[in-house]
Amino acid sequence: MDEPLFYIQDRRQVVGNCVLWWCPDGKGYTTELSKAGLYPASKTGGLRETDVLVPKEMAERLAVTHVRAEPLRDALLEAKRARP
Repeated sequence: MDEPLFYIQDRRQVVGNCVLWWCPDGKGYTTELSKAGLYPASKTGGLRETDVLVPKEMAERLAVTHVRAEPLRDALLEAKRARP
């Protein structure tokens, strides 16, 4: 049987109302689940008290897609300038 996979949440901080996840190989943090690392329980030794293992299926079920305001504004302005 395959070992269950987890995302690791760093509860020390949130960004807006977004969870902060460990990146792959513990190299930084991200709020984007698609950029977060997936870890088997056997590779999660040395976690801090503020780190939380979140089952892959749970995190993916609760994930939402959002659009960042600044890039949207810039794209709309560019599209408006491009119109004849």
